[in-house]
Amino acid sequence: MEPSSLDGAAKAFAQTSTRGQALRVLAGGIFGATVLFGRPGRALAGGAAPARKCTRNTDCPSGQVCLDGSCFTGTCSTCAPANSRCAINTDCCSGLICVNGACFSGTCTPTGGGGGCTSAATCPQPAAGSCHTATCVNGVCGFSNNAAGSACTGGTCDGNGTCVTSQCTTPSQCPPAAAGSCQIATCTAGVCGMGIDNTNLPTGCGPCTTATCTSGVPSCVNSAAGTTCAGGVCNGTGQCVQCTSASQCPPSTACRTATCVSGTCGFTNSAAGTTCPGGTCDGSGNCVTSQCTTASQCPQAAVGSCQTATCTAGVCGFAADATNLPTCGTCTTATCTNGVPSCVNSATGTTCSSGGGTVCNGAGVCVQCVTSSSCPGTATICATPTCINGTCGTQFAPSGTACAPGMTCDGTGHCV
Repeated sequence: MEPSSLDGAAKAFAQTSTRGQALRVLAGGIFGATVLFGRPGRALAGGAAPARKCTRNTDCPSGQVCLDGSCFTGTCSTCAPANSRCAINTDCCSGLICVNGACFSGTCTPTGGGGGCTSAATCPQPAAGSCHTATCVNGVCGFSNNAAGSACTGGTCDGNGTCVTSQCTTPSQCPPAAAGSCQIATCTAGVCGMGIDNTNLPTGCGPCTTATCTSGVPSCVNSAAGTTCAGGVCNGTGQCVQCTSASQCPPSTACRTATCVSGTCGFTNSAAGTTCPGGTCDGSGNCVTSQCTTASQCPQAAVGSCQTATCTAGVCGFAADATNLPTCGTCTTATCTNGVPSCVNSATGTTCSSGGGTVCNGAGVCVQCVTSSSCPGTATICATPTCINGTCGTQFAPSGTACAPGMTCDGTGHCV
C-alpha cells in the first residue's frame, strides 16, 4: 500500500473503528495496518459516515459484509500467494506484502538504503529442478539463467532458462557431419552439435589443389606454379597445363624456337629461306635442301597448329590458317591468333557438362557452381547453401541460434 493510501485509510479507520480494532493495529505496528488495509477487495463503507456495528453479515445493509465487527462495502477477489508476482500490496493475499515484485510473508526492517534484499537467500526461490537461480543485486531480487548443460527436471538447461529434453549421450546418436565438411558430430551436455575436424578434408579438389581445413572451413588451396601433375605442371591457379615456361617444352631447333603460350607448348618457326645447317629453313621449322612447286609437295601443317603448308619461290613453308583450330577441352574455345593456337577460357557461368560440373568458372574448368545461387537448396536461418572453390555445400548456423519463437537451430540445419 502506498504511503498516501495508508494515510487516508488510517484517517477513515480512526473515524470508524472500535477501540478493540485500534488496539490490534497499534499492537501490530505498520505491518498490522498494512495487513488490515491492504486486503484485496476491502473498502471503508459509507465514506465519512460511521460504520454500523455487526456480529454477522445479516446485521449489515444489503451490499455490505461484517468484517472485524463493522460493516464494510467491498468485494472478494482472488489474491496472489507467497512468492507470486505482484505490482502492489493489494495484489497479494491477506498477511502478505509486495516486495520487489513478489508477494512476501514477514516483516520489513530498515537497511539504511531504502530496504530490499540482502542476499539471494532472502528472495523468492525458483521451483526445484528449474533452469533459474535466485539473485540479489543492489538490494533487488531477480533471477539468472543456469548455464547450458546444467541438470534440470526432465533434461538439461539450454542456457536461456529453458529445460530441454536431452538429445544424446554420445556423438554417435547425433546427425553425422557431411563428408568433406571439416566438421564432426558432437554431444555436449545432451545437445547435438558440430565441432571442428581438420581430418574430414573436402572432396572434389582438382589435381593442382590441396584439400585443406582451416578452423573447420573446407577449401581447395592452389598448388604452387611448377608443381608436377598428370600431363604437365600446375600453373598456380589450380590448373594442370603443359607448361609455365618454354624450358618445359620440347627443345628448339635451327628452324624453330620453343614457346609456351597460355600453358600450351608450341614453336615459332624461322622464316622460309633462313639459313640452317645443310640448307635453308622451309618456314615450317624444317631445314631442307629440296624445293617445291606446289604446297602439296611440302610437309603439311600439324592438325590444330593454325598453320597451312605453302610453297613460296620454290621453298616450302607455312602460313597462318585460322581454320586449322587446336583441340581444346571443356570450358575453353579453340582460337587461332595470327597463326598461333590457343584455348581461350569460356566466360564465367557458361553451361558445361564435365566431371560432375555444370558451369564454367572462367578459368577453363567445369565446376558445380560459381556462386551459391547455382547450388541446390533454399537458404534458411539454420542452413545456407555455399559455393566454395566450385563445390556446392551447406553452412550450418551454430547450435542455439534463434530461428523461430521458442525454437533454435540444432547446428545441423534444423530448427527445433
